Amino acid sequence: KIGLGQRRVRVYTGRCGAVRCDAAVPRRPMDRFTATAHFPQKKPGKTKLVQSVETGLPVFARDTDESGKKSFFSSGYAYFCTKLYAKPSMRNTYEVLQFGLPTKVYFDFDHYVSKESDPAAALDKFDNFMNQFLEHVVEDMSRRFELDPDQIPCVILDASTASKLSRHVIFQVALPSVEAVGRYCATLINSFPAREEASAIVDDKVYTRNRSFRLIYSTKKGKSNPLLPYGRTDSEATYDPRQVFQSLIQAVPPPSFECPKLAPRGTGADPVTSWWRLPNIHIFELGAGHGGCGPVRRKRHRSAKDEANNGDAVEYLDVNNDLPPALCAYVSHIGGAIRSGTQRGEFMSLIVGGIFCPWRQKVHKSNNAFLTINTRTWTSWFRCADDDCPKAPFLRTSLNWVME
Repeated sequence: KIGLGQRRVRVYTGRCGAVRCDAAVPRRPMDRFTATAHFPQKKPGKTKLVQSVETGLPVFARDTDESGKKSFFSSGYAYFCTKLYAKPSMRNTYEVLQFGLPTKVYFDFDHYVSKESDPAAALDKFDNFMNQFLEHVVEDMSRRFELDPDQIPCVILDASTASKLSRHVIFQVALPSVEAVGRYCATLINSFPAREEASAIVDDKVYTRNRSFRLIYSTKKGKSNPLLPYGRTDSEATYDPRQVFQSLIQAVPPPSFECPKLAPRGTGADPVTSWWRLPNIHIFELGAGHGGCGPVRRKRHRSAKDEANNGDAVEYLDVNNDLPPALCAYVSHIGGAIRSGTQRGEFMSLIVGGIFCPWRQKVHKSNNAFLTINTRTWTSWFRCADDDCPKAPFLRTSLNWVME
């Protein structure tokens, strides 16, 4: 059997033909920015969402009917923005937010307009609240992250109708994960003067694992209100791949990122100075003392058994600071989210949510999985935490290629 993230190879020796080799060769993840698209096929025991996440590429979803049922695929950002999404038939697409990846700070503002109220007055009140809340966000970011308030860009998208006011705001400032953005949103709501109004308008339920977030220019299946840049009408909005890239919540390029495929065509622009380099998106850590968002201190505990046997102490790990980034990326690529972790000697034990259970053939809604890692050999395996599932290990694999 071959572990996840590996592929079997054939060995050719002279004229003897092909001989199947028992060794498994690591399958390295594809580049998230320059790879093309992958449309998964039906496989027993694996949903299209799981297959898309396993590619390591950005994952997207499309409406298949008006009931909200979706089909999933993955694609590199450059190919998606310039080729795939440029087709009008793709304009019912969502970005699937993976839990463990760097994520821009984003907000979803929703307000239902009652039939008895004045639409113009409701819109003015909604605009005033949003302006005040965004000023509150910019002020907090400038103080917390030491940024110039005039240099914090954001993208504002609008999909309002006569009965519902709806806007998305994506700041070009990133945090380590969707969960961190959700906690930061809760901190901003709690510190806003009109807290009750903010709790009613700012949707705090959009920071969950594999959340589908509608893309710019897209319309829900069966609806007629596309998500457009604020202040633009449907007839005025022309497709711009630069706006698509900037509005993608998890499109966080590394510093000094260069990608000629994203260069504006026909303008003679130098790829080094093109739009995707300006500005660089920095990933900030939330400091301690801000709504429970800060780093957790490492604690050490020695039990009586440890003292008697002179054994290793249990070390409680901070999943945001103590784990290798490559390990966190591997877990997120297979659809998981690290909840907590401990280390005793050379063995690391992580509690991971969102892992596909081979016994139930689905992802448990409430239970997690235990990921054990031997940090000396970098071999790893999962065990399901559900009492009704077998305790046999699964997804046993070597992480040497990840740690390289």
